[in-house]
Amino acid sequence: MNLSVHSTRWAVFIISMLTALAGIVLIVLGIYTLNDTTTTLGSRTIPVMMLVLGCLVFLVSFLGCFGTISESHAILYAFMIGLLALVGIQLVIAVIALANKGAVDSLMDEAWQKAYDEHPRVLRDVQEEACICLLLTSLMT
Repeated sequence: MNLSVHSTRWAVFIISMLTALAGIVLIVLGIYTLNDTTTTLGSRTIPVMMLVLGCLVFLVSFLGCFGTISESHAILYAFMIGLLALVGIQLVIAVIALANKGAVDSLMDEAWQKAYDEHPRVLRDVQEEACICLLLTSLMT
């Protein structure tokens, strides 16, 4: 077997494994957020989307891992189609977000103001943690 083919196979396998782990992390975070009773902000939409996205990423990444190990062309084609679908969905979301930038900005401002009116202490805590993280990041660089 050619060395470049062998190294490419391992690179695809490692990248697929890392993205599968990222999918698992999204699933765990989605479950944790759904079951978190300490926060009252927001709806269940974001945790459910995290679960769905985590499952999709894990499934596509698993196809990549299994396809590279088994050298199955059908599985690798399914992996490629899954990747193209995920990239296509990202592009559609990006275009919609850019086309409706003003509406998205005002919607986010309204949601932030509503959350601040209903739960000011929680948002102040989030802002303080964000400031601390930014400060620590700037000190580390």
